[in-house]
Amino acid sequence: MDCESDETRRPGRGGIVHAAVATAAGLIFLLLAAEPWPLKGVFAEERLPGRIQFQQLALVFLALGVGFGTASLWRWRRSIEERRGIERALAGQVEQYTTLIQTIPDIIYELDANGRFTFLSDAVRHLGYEPQELVGDHFSRIVHPDDIVAVSRAAILPKYKGKTTGDAGAPKLFDERRSGDRGTRNLQVRLVPKDAPTDYVYGELHSSARWGRKARGDQPGCWYAEVHSSGKWGQAARQGDKQFLGSIGIIRDITERKRLAQNLEASHEAFQAIVAKGSDGILIVDGEGTVRYANPAAETLLRRTTSELVGSTFGLPVVAGDDTEVDVCFVAGETGVAEMRVVESVWDREKAYLVSLHDITDRKQMEVDLEQAKEAAEAANQAKSEFLANMSHELRTPLNAIIGFSEGLLQRADRHPLNEHQKDRVGKILLGGRHLLMLINQVLDISKIEAGQAAVHPTTFDVYRLAAGVQGMAEALLRDKPDVVFSLDVADDLPPFTSDRDKVWQILLNLLSNAVKFTEHGCVTLRVRREDGRLLFSAEDTGIGIPEDKRAKVFEKFVQVQRPAGPCTKGTGLGLTISKSLAELLGGSLTLNSVQDRGCTFTLSLPLAWDGQVTSENEELVGQYGCAYSGEPK
Repeated sequence: MDCESDETRRPGRGGIVHAAVATAAGLIFLLLAAEPWPLKGVFAEERLPGRIQFQQLALVFLALGVGFGTASLWRWRRSIEERRGIERALAGQVEQYTTLIQTIPDIIYELDANGRFTFLSDAVRHLGYEPQELVGDHFSRIVHPDDIVAVSRAAILPKYKGKTTGDAGAPKLFDERRSGDRGTRNLQVRLVPKDAPTDYVYGELHSSARWGRKARGDQPGCWYAEVHSSGKWGQAARQGDKQFLGSIGIIRDITERKRLAQNLEASHEAFQAIVAKGSDGILIVDGEGTVRYANPAAETLLRRTTSELVGSTFGLPVVAGDDTEVDVCFVAGETGVAEMRVVESVWDREKAYLVSLHDITDRKQMEVDLEQAKEAAEAANQAKSEFLANMSHELRTPLNAIIGFSEGLLQRADRHPLNEHQKDRVGKILLGGRHLLMLINQVLDISKIEAGQAAVHPTTFDVYRLAAGVQGMAEALLRDKPDVVFSLDVADDLPPFTSDRDKVWQILLNLLSNAVKFTEHGCVTLRVRREDGRLLFSAEDTGIGIPEDKRAKVFEKFVQVQRPAGPCTKGTGLGLTISKSLAELLGGSLTLNSVQDRGCTFTLSLPLAWDGQVTSENEELVGQYGCAYSGEPK
């Protein structure tokens, strides 16, 4: 841009020539008109113009010279201004393009005809090089040694000498000569950063590769790049010929893409291994219901080979997200059950479904066997409960006779005198009979409850009279424990109470008997109060309490809490089980609150009016076959 073009110079040059000719003519005429007149002796004065005429001509030509000169200067100035404007516009465009090139993360490069760098963008600094450091060097300086022979024109072209490849079969080159659409596209090559260690294993792809950095330390790693290049041609000296000037291209970092591709391939291989070795049958079914893939487990499950499965119709509707159990028909009339799960998938770039089949034939058979075993156990339990109920009834008849005759002998000693030894023996028979009757009654009660034969006979009765009767019963239980007192605390605003009086009495008797049994000093208290439409009976004692790890088990059958020291606790371990079952049968609940070594509080909560609803958490215990209700007071 330091020199003007021919088109810019011609208008100024022509104007200057015209101005010079006109000025020279004007000077000549001015000299001819000078004094003395040089032509006076040549021309007759009367036939030639006079000196004044020459002066006039001189002025005319001088004016023309000045005019041509002024016009030329004006045009020259305008051309200079236009040229400067063009230069500024070009400079702005160059700055724009330079900024754009330096901003692009890809490396922009330019090679001369010999493959040496003439330009590199700043992105080459990612390799550790400065752009000017590589200018003048051959491109092989940054290319993997094993890749040079595959991307260099000098190494490749001799192999293709005398061969016709066409554009499709032409090799891809880093220093490409072809231009336009025939240039190199998507050439993958490995680049080596500056100061790579001499023992560096080229081509190693690290999982943490980012700008080619290795996982350990700051040692540079190998760049995986994608190259797009094209030839650059210019006008040759001979008319009609073009001259190869070099190559221009773009180097794009694909290290991360290669890493992701490698991870994807590894994941695909792992998936293939999992699918191939999995125990569940895996099928790929397309949108038409045709099986496109089957793993070995599917062959085993369906008793068919892969060649038989692939291409066959699946035969069942497949809905993404559907989990269901399906019947599987095997060969030779065999059948089974499989759990089928369906998720959306893609196969050959088309929508498909991944169907998972899990063989649950054995599990289903186990469920059937378990259900049959359960039914058998329930039937056996029912038979056992009925047997115990019948046996308990049969046992109570002779026991009542033994107890009755024993009481009669002791009460009518005046008619049938007994000595002290006989009285002692009869008394022991009476105590043993009563104890045995109590045990049989408990077995009978639990058997009736389990067999669903426990009947509820609701009546409306006075809570205060019930409490007074309980007080007398408790005081009788405490005759042999002078260090324990009984306390009764009944609220004043209690309304009439509708429930099964005998069962409420039985529950309170069991609770107070336990309280007396495990209390050696202190007191046993029964509190009755009303709360939220329910009646609460609380049996409190100051006995040994129940350890925290045993509180959840005290309501289980045959479970007893033993004293830390002393004789074993007597009883069957059914009292609390029966009490809780009866409480739930009456629509209430029985709860425990205890502090070890400080006593227990059992709280019986019952509705003020029994409505026939059972609140048992375990209905099998309180009548899974329903409880009998006579509707008549007992």
